[in-house]
Amino acid sequence: RPPASHALALATCAALSKSPEVATDDSMVERLPLFAAAMARKGRYAALPCAAVADACEAATRVVAAGGETIARVAADAGAVVAAAAAVVDAAAAAADDVRPEADADRALPLLGAMRLLAMLLESPAAYDHVHGPVGDSNSIRGDDGGAGDPSGNGAPAEGEGGADGGVAGASEMKKRTESKTARAVARAAPSLAYAFASRPGQPEQIEALRCLSLVLSALPARRPQGRLTAELAKMQSKKQKPFRSSDWLDDVRGGVASVLGAKAPRELRHVALDLCAACVDLAGPKWLCSDALGAGADPLFSGAKAFPPGGAKKPNASFFRLALEMTRVETAVLLHDLTRDDAELRANARRMLPVPLVVYERLVGALAADVEAAEEEEDRRSERDARGGFAPNDEKKKELLSAETAHAAVTSLADVAGSLVEFLEHALSSKGSVDDKTRKSLEDSEDDGKEDSEHVFLAATRALSCFLAELPEPHEAKVNKLLPRLFGSAFGDAASRALVVRFTLPYVLQATETPAGLDAFADADGARAVASLARRAAAGDERRSSYTEKKRYDKAEYRALRREARGVVGAWGAA
Repeated sequence: RPPASHALALATCAALSKSPEVATDDSMVERLPLFAAAMARKGRYAALPCAAVADACEAATRVVAAGGETIARVAADAGAVVAAAAAVVDAAAAAADDVRPEADADRALPLLGAMRLLAMLLESPAAYDHVHGPVGDSNSIRGDDGGAGDPSGNGAPAEGEGGADGGVAGASEMKKRTESKTARAVARAAPSLAYAFASRPGQPEQIEALRCLSLVLSALPARRPQGRLTAELAKMQSKKQKPFRSSDWLDDVRGGVASVLGAKAPRELRHVALDLCAACVDLAGPKWLCSDALGAGADPLFSGAKAFPPGGAKKPNASFFRLALEMTRVETAVLLHDLTRDDAELRANARRMLPVPLVVYERLVGALAADVEAAEEEEDRRSERDARGGFAPNDEKKKELLSAETAHAAVTSLADVAGSLVEFLEHALSSKGSVDDKTRKSLEDSEDDGKEDSEHVFLAATRALSCFLAELPEPHEAKVNKLLPRLFGSAFGDAASRALVVRFTLPYVLQATETPAGLDAFADADGARAVASLARRAAAGDERRSSYTEKKRYDKAEYRALRREARGVVGAWGAA
């Protein structure tokens, strides 16, 4: 029986690959395409049992781990990324389907091994070009809707067909299509990863799913914002493709994040979960933070809760927004305190980890502001309807998702974090244009730590604080007005960093200058000169991007967004 012989061969390879000498042998490297075909159940491996697929995942993982970056590239060329993603989708679908009879009792067995291999390949710099496309590829954002040189979009090379140039163009086009296929396979695996993340609390599958999701949704798109994976994720979210389960896969991500943040998980895992929160907001919008739907994470079968509590009423989920906010508040306070400790290693770790809660803090501020705005619009519509004597439709849905109690508590917590950031910046800028000794030690320990880290921490803290002040300037207005001259005259970084500080604080400045105290602070900070300098930089950058050669580097939507940004800065300068 061919499937039995294939299964035996794969089990043997998985066992022998435990030896580093065997795993690095050329004969095992040459079998990577066969392992990939087995994982994807292609061709003669279509009837392969799930245990054999798990063995193929294990063998491929050990070969790649033993061979390093060189073998990772070989594995990616052999289609291992697509195969691992396909194995994740098949195993997660089998685990989620409790109705379909299945002869194979180990149908979900490949899930853990496939996720480990996928995470290993996505972490490899040698392999993630297959997911994103090469650096500097201006057509990465277009997916596979058209060829690189064909304006008609039919996927054919524009010139040189039939000759040597045509052969090179054809090979290049084939490579682009392969990269697009890889990015699409990884994006389509995200719902399955989310299901595993939510439905396996406290198990190794949850940790590996979190690792994969953080790479797919956050780390890799951040490295290559115009890459193919970023485009495929946006396309998948906009089309709302039918998942293998009835619930939205982003609800599963929320359920998994709630499980990690609510458990006694290691600090590193909590930070990865917080980073995943920010990525989901970027993908789905601020409403994602305000919803309490937990997908598979709310299923009593997975959460360990009783399906029918003694009272008979179903206990509602705790507010996910408050959970994320409380964890962000605690982590920000702890890391800001660690920056002032005498332990150099602790300070370096705090500088490395602080950007994560600060980014989530910005998303929380934006989500609360959007929810409050939706509540105000709803109240206006209700008032107009009552004035006309009309009735609300039965199917009308509330646009605001947070309760009044949650929103009030959130404002208090967000203001507390903003107060901590103000104190941090006050210490960092104890006198105009200088840094006090204690904060200099917290920001720059040695040349090995690099000056960039200190600048990044300063800019991240300034941006997070400005995000809150743009929405609610009153709680810390007096302190910020006093701090404004030192912020605009900061000695941190180069001219670009100083321009960013002015750009971040510009929304607050526009509101503060409506009061006499704000006008005095703006004058003391020489704000007119600082904002004019920012406007000149914005106009110069816009003029440079308008040239033909530079314009080709940008997608049309990105180019328009940058133009709107430049015009907004110039307009704000005039208003200030």
